[in-house]
Amino acid sequence: MRKTLVFETLVRPALAKAAAVQVTSAAEADDLRILIPLIDPRIVPLGVGPLVMNRPRKRNGLLTAGYLGRILPIKNLETLLRAWAAAADSWWQLTLAGPGEPRYIQSLRLLARSLGLGDRVTFAPAVPHADLGRFLEGLDLFIHPSKSESFALGVGEALSAGVPVITTTLDPWSRVTDHGCGWTAQPTHAGIEAAIRIATAHGREQLESMGHRGVAWINSEFGWPAIANRYVNDLYAPAPEPHG
Repeated sequence: MRKTLVFETLVRPALAKAAAVQVTSAAEADDLRILIPLIDPRIVPLGVGPLVMNRPRKRNGLLTAGYLGRILPIKNLETLLRAWAAAADSWWQLTLAGPGEPRYIQSLRLLARSLGLGDRVTFAPAVPHADLGRFLEGLDLFIHPSKSESFALGVGEALSAGVPVITTTLDPWSRVTDHGCGWTAQPTHAGIEAAIRIATAHGREQLESMGHRGVAWINSEFGWPAIANRYVNDLYAPAPEPHG
């Protein structure tokens, strides 16, 4: 009720009067048009800055997939755990990192144990931004199984770190397939399991090659120089004069 009151009395009037309203993805634009039908949002994605990478990627040992973000039901992590148990081979391990309600995290731990994953799944706390590069450089694959996202910055950061990704059809990163740096799956057990089977069948060198393509894409399209130009041209440029 408080959110509705604030939106109707403060947010909606401010957005309706704005000369330009920024959204970060087409899905976010669609949602905003439903809330405020006469608005014409401009899509300018978030910039993905360079990360501090401290050491070369590991060359041997177990391969590691990871998720980084809030530990919430909407992130679909129960489905990820079940799909991981069904699809991933024993030389792969999985790390889930991020903040969450302790009881919910405990329920995921119990689920992992009941699935027989044992030491193959690790739960880690939130990663400070200063340590983000160190966390991502320890991954061979990033998995983002969420049921709903506006932008999913973590996917962009993983690609920026040279890590190929599995995303879902409900976040705005489906172009990973076009750029050869990841896979897109339906956010269902069957969809995520199939993507995990394909991704984990790749060797370390294949995954590294995909990661290099991801870095090139992020730097060219989502690096701050490109995004700053879009801010200037798409948000702050004067509106064209009406004809006639």
